[in-house]
Amino acid sequence: MTEIKEGTAAIYLRRLQNVIQQVETTQIDHALALIIEAWNAGRQIITFGNGGSALTAQHYITDWNKSIYLSTKKTFSRTLLSRQYGTHHRLCK
Repeated sequence: MTEIKEGTAAIYLRRLQNVIQQVETTQIDHALALIIEAWNAGRQIITFGNGGSALTAQHYITDWNKSIYLSTKKTFSRTLLSRQYGTHHRLCK
């Protein structure tokens, strides 16, 4: 069994705080504005991924649609493109 060193969680949290402080929030705000613009215009939002990233892409679509629907009762057009080992492309709509 691996020994956990004293302060490991504190070190991790310090490193995480440093990374979070370096995040360019203007880029996130810009991406959000593009998503809102597409939704307001009735355009389709496409997410995609491969392997673990496919699950993240699916999670985005599920959370966005649920949150938007709960607050506005309006859904958005969305498509998930994913590729898993041993499976074919999958479209979820």
